[in-house]
Amino acid sequence: LAASGVEHEELLKIAEPLLSDLPSVPRPEQPKSVYVGGDYRCQADSGITHFALAFEAPGGWLKEKEAMALTVLQMLMGGGGSFSAGGPGKGMYSRLYLRVLNEYHQIQSFSAFNS
Repeated sequence: LAASGVEHEELLKIAEPLLSDLPSVPRPEQPKSVYVGGDYRCQADSGITHFALAFEAPGGWLKEKEAMALTVLQMLMGGGGSFSAGGPGKGMYSRLYLRVLNEYHQIQSFSAFNS
């Protein structure tokens, strides 16, 4: 449930009747993943390079506070391509745009994501 520009008490009045009778269900036990690292290299006849850098988050998505922090970081970083369908400069104010795409013109696309 998400809301914007609504007083908390007003949101509670709307949400409680809709959500109060949902049963409490324990989370199923999830197997722990083990990050082992690795890489894959493929030489192509293209001048374009794709690169990914990944980090394991302790607790992953099972620990809400860490998951929220990662999601906020992702939104703050922003991202996208150097070409914008909305026209030049549209949405180009994220940290990734300002610090990467605008300074290193050979980079065409940059994004932060989590899964």
